Amino acid sequence: MARFSPVEQETRDGIVALLRHHFLGRNLIAGVVVGAYLVPQAMAYGELAGVGPSAGLTVALIPLLLYPLLGRSRYLSLGPESAVALMAAATVGPLAAQYGLSVPLLLGTVSAITGLILVVARFAGAGFVTDLLSKPVLIGYLTGVAVIMVLSQVGRVLGDSVSADTLPAFIADLLDGVAVNGWAVVIGLGTFGVILGFHRWAPRVPGTLVAIALGIVAGYTLPVSTIGDFQLSMPQLEWTPIPIDAVGQLFLAAAAIALVAYTDVIVVARAFADNERVDADREMTALGVSDLVGGLFGGYPISASSSRTAIARMNGAVSRFYSWIVAVVLIITALTLAPILSNLPQATLGGVILYAAWTLVDVRGWRSLYRLRLGEVVVAAACAVGVVLLGILPGIAIAIGLSIMELLLRLSRPHEGVLGFVPGLPGMHDVDDYPEAEQIPGLVVYRYDAPLFFANANDFYTKVVEAADADGCRWLVLNVEANVEVDSTGLDALREIHAALDAKGVELKLARVKNDLMIPMTHYGVTRVIGQENMFATLPTAVQAYRDWAEDNPAPAVRHPAPQTNGVSIRSTLDALGLHRFGRVTSGRGEQRRQRGRP
Repeated sequence: MARFSPVEQETRDGIVALLRHHFLGRNLIAGVVVGAYLVPQAMAYGELAGVGPSAGLTVALIPLLLYPLLGRSRYLSLGPESAVALMAAATVGPLAAQYGLSVPLLLGTVSAITGLILVVARFAGAGFVTDLLSKPVLIGYLTGVAVIMVLSQVGRVLGDSVSADTLPAFIADLLDGVAVNGWAVVIGLGTFGVILGFHRWAPRVPGTLVAIALGIVAGYTLPVSTIGDFQLSMPQLEWTPIPIDAVGQLFLAAAAIALVAYTDVIVVARAFADNERVDADREMTALGVSDLVGGLFGGYPISASSSRTAIARMNGAVSRFYSWIVAVVLIITALTLAPILSNLPQATLGGVILYAAWTLVDVRGWRSLYRLRLGEVVVAAACAVGVVLLGILPGIAIAIGLSIMELLLRLSRPHEGVLGFVPGLPGMHDVDDYPEAEQIPGLVVYRYDAPLFFANANDFYTKVVEAADADGCRWLVLNVEANVEVDSTGLDALREIHAALDAKGVELKLARVKNDLMIPMTHYGVTRVIGQENMFATLPTAVQAYRDWAEDNPAPAVRHPAPQTNGVSIRSTLDALGLHRFGRVTSGRGEQRRQRGRP
């Protein structure tokens, strides 16, 4: 019997332990369950993308094999995903008809371009572009995609050929007449109900697998259309030249798909990170290489699946190598069960996709947007409506544009306030938030909570000059801690504020001046205008400087006789006419601050 040296034995034991860790135990269970869930999903999404069930299975294999070598997330399931598959299909369908090219050729091309964009973006450090897809955009986009997915499966569930990418086209198809197969309707809706029921009341049981089994039985016995014979084989590659105009359109679509797919990957990876660090660069590399390789083999773009990732976590996956077990399950299933799966009704695949659409609608997300701000709901709704009416890419573009517009609107009219001392609270606080706040006679401390740039420079000037109108104001101290970003228009506003206050006899001071503001102020000449001696590192030092100055420069006593009209005050007259509230509203915060600023 061969004997091993201590070093060899230790190495052998380490290898055995490593294999057991990655390919046995919880990883084995997770791989089998995820594989059983993935097979019908891959077939359904292959149909959704337009390449068919066989190519759908093949496309699913590529990321399963590559991700453990390139990615880092323990649970992430990279592969076919409904929204991205639909984006690709919606892009290539019209182009295939326009240029007389095959759908698989264009899908493979857009997948390869998507992968190339992601790989280049990884080395260019361009991952930040996913920040353009705000939460309202994502929620609205997924809702719109869910509606389109439902529309695209209506024909399969009804047993007739009804397909459309947008709501107007879908309505036009319906007006042409539809022949309904009652059994197909029962199977499609029944599949949806079975999966939904297991998900809610028995989440550890793969409801999709149960629905598929029931569907196969129905396909054997009922007069419905089935998927027919298929096999696990690579799609037939085509090298037909693609017109340059079509390549340009594919590139634009690939850029949008790359943005959405990578955002989805990062969101899912972070959601299931279990306090582990997500390596965004490695995830981008894994997605990009998988798309690139898949495109070379005639596949379509992929992304991360939150449902499969959740199943992997639920079943205790201990490492990302569970994906290799999923690949084995997929291969064995396709090779041994193909004759049985060929009897799967088309309506069953439709039901699977209907459930996928159901999971895309984030009801809680819509509620959270409603509770936060109406503008967020408007952006999300605009994205959803745009996706449904105009298509996926125009809908996303509209939503991103609205998000940027809403951001500019909020930055152009940000929160601002006059600050005072609140008894029992350290520091200075907004007098509008604390009516009991006390101000130092003759001193107005003002804060504008936004970067200073072209969109709010005029508002900034108006609000500061208005704050200086408080009775008895002698110093106005700008707390500029929030104004660390500034452009030339904002610096011009500072210079104009200095001139306006000087004309009023009010001295302008700056407090909490950081280098991010001081450097551009100096380069632009504003520091010389305001004066270095009028800038303070902290707010307390600015306030103390005013106290010291006020001791040496006491304010002259000024009496303000109250205006009267026939013995009745103007304010009481306005109150009697019901116009005093109108006067407060139209004058804004300036009147309130003038009242609080009286010595």
